[in-house]
Order: sequence, then structure tokens, then C-alpha cells
Amino acid sequence: MLLELGRADFQANVYHEFETAFLSTTLEFYQQDSLSFLSNNTASDYVAKAASRLEAEARRAKSLQLPVTAEGPLLATLETEWIQRHSRVLVDMEPSGFSAMLQDDTKVQSLRDIYDLFVRVLSSVDHLREALAARIKQDGVALVQDQEKGASDPSAFCRGVLVMKA
Repeated sequence: MLLELGRADFQANVYHEFETAFLSTTLEFYQQDSLSFLSNNTASDYVAKAASRLEAEARRAKSLQLPVTAEGPLLATLETEWIQRHSRVLVDMEPSGFSAMLQDDTKVQSLRDIYDLFVRVLSSVDHLREALAARIKQDGVALVQDQEKGASDPSAFCRGVLVMKA
């Protein structure tokens, strides 16, 4: 019985050492991988790659039957490196970031994809909210200024407001 207790402690220590090294190596890999991919691709491509990486790593963790103590931190590492760390850049990225997508009516699916990714890390959603609010203010100010200058008739102003609301 004492031998079994000693063996269990040894296995727990070995596993803890492995888990620590595994998570550290994973962090380094995904730091470099996400930064490299972001610097060479559009925001839409990055969002698709990030979603793919997260799904693949979750499947891999399940197939390897990683314990919850490793799977949770592993997925959190990916979410930090692929989403949270680059969320502000993905919002502001010219000409393909979230702010640019808001100005292109053909990017509805891309907007949905970036939201679906960012919702995994709630603090990242704040960046989307701020960019959307700025866009609404910008469009509203433009409508009011056009009215003040007499550049558009009142019905155009009403149509503009209704388009913003939709």
C-alpha cells in the first residue's frame, strides 16, 4: 500500500512537470504563430484561422484525453494568444479590420465571424462595441451636418436615420 502511495505521488509530480512544460511550449508556439499569421493576412483570414486553430486544439485535447486540468488552461492559452492579444488590432486593422468591415455591406458574414470569435473572450467584445459606437456617431454627425449645410432634404435625413437603425 505504501508503495502504491509513493507511485501515485511520483506520477502526479511527473504529470505536473509535463503539464507545465507543455503549456509553456504551447504558449510560445501560439504567440509566434498568431503574430506571424496576423502580420501576413487580412483580418477575415486571421479570424478564420483562429477559429480553426481553436477547434483543432479542442478536438486534439479530446482525442488525447487530456485531463480537465490541462484542457482548460490549454484552450485559455489559445484564446489569449489568438483573440485577446490581437483584438484591438483586428478591430482597427486597415483596410480589413472590423471598423473597415462596418463600411462594407458585403462583409456581413465576416462581421458575424469576428463577433463569434471575440465572444469567447468577453473583454474583446468591448473593442467591437466601441468601434460600432464610433461608426454610428460618425454616420449620425454626417447626417446632421448635411442637414445643417442644406446638402440634403429632410426626407433624405429621415431615410439616413432609418438606414442606420436597420
